Amino acid sequence: EGPRKAPYLYLPTIAEEKERTGRKEQMCGKTVEVETIVRDGRNEKHSLDNHSFELVEQETALTTEEFYNDQDKVKSVYYPEMEELIKEKTGAAHVLMFHHQVRARKNNATPETGTVSTIQPYAYGIHSDSHPKSARDLFKMMAGGLDKKYHKGRFLYINAWRNITDEPIGNDHLAVLDETSIVKPDDYIVSEFYDKMYSLQQYRLLDVNSNQHKWVYFSAMKKNEVLLFKQFDSDTSLPGRLCFHTAFHDPNAPECPERQSIEARGMAFFPDHEPNSCPDMSEVQKSMKALKIPSAGDENRVKSKNLFDFNLEGIYADEIFADIRKNAGGASYARKMMDDAAKADDSGAAIAKVMRSFMPYIVQQTQNAYYQKR
Repeated sequence: EGPRKAPYLYLPTIAEEKERTGRKEQMCGKTVEVETIVRDGRNEKHSLDNHSFELVEQETALTTEEFYNDQDKVKSVYYPEMEELIKEKTGAAHVLMFHHQVRARKNNATPETGTVSTIQPYAYGIHSDSHPKSARDLFKMMAGGLDKKYHKGRFLYINAWRNITDEPIGNDHLAVLDETSIVKPDDYIVSEFYDKMYSLQQYRLLDVNSNQHKWVYFSAMKKNEVLLFKQFDSDTSLPGRLCFHTAFHDPNAPECPERQSIEARGMAFFPDHEPNSCPDMSEVQKSMKALKIPSAGDENRVKSKNLFDFNLEGIYADEIFADIRKNAGGASYARKMMDDAAKADDSGAAIAKVMRSFMPYIVQQTQNAYYQKR
């Protein structure tokens, strides 16, 4: 308000721009509380493509204790469970899960860990987890290591949220916003989320049209239920593409066991979708061509890995090669992001921002038996 003032400001970030524009603030605006109604969605019909969320059923093989204490099993068993569920419910040709977060009132988050710890508190505060640019960058990083057929069509960045105990959730539910009730583009505020170890771009929700917003939760969610909601969908023709969400506490709820939940994030690929709504992958493909890793599927290579009593060296089984290729694809695009950031004349601020965006995924990769043992 007033000369050289803006209600929501996240730039400029360097001293020269601050001086030139006269805007000294890094961030303006404030979070306000708004009274609203959160309706039980049990008796309503919601779908991912119309409302940006959907409640579905699926059993899991993991126990409550395993969600907390066996990171290897979460990735080796639960991730495939979620990949199959998302493929079934969306029609995706391929799904890759890449991150998860357990939440409970009793958690191990500290000021030092920020949001990067194995057990986080409930996430109160309305937000989306991603901005379109962040989602497209993530797609490039993940698709780079996949077959080229997944570089086109449509992609969906999606979240799967589940109660991990045998007791139904009685309080501190997750509320999701029916996207058909949002005023576009008025209600979206581009925001930068800053944490101890990383930052990312996302959306916050403007309060001006809050009386029109339709908030939904699902009462008494059981362990065999999963709330799917979209982080970003590249198909611009759909009504439901991105879901605002928040935890909320009901002070009038009867006494009940504390909520314990897991959210798992994944990327779904639809290579046959037309028109193509995926970002250009030419730069990623160039970097992948330089990748020289032998595999069992290479032309003129011996298919057997054993010859009489000799073991052939320098050859990878197809499943190992696929994993190497996936990781190399992500690393090659990450390197490009770092190279681009290095060109900025900002005393390393751009490089620091890119590095912070990698931290949640780097940290989670080390949360397994192999790294913990060492």
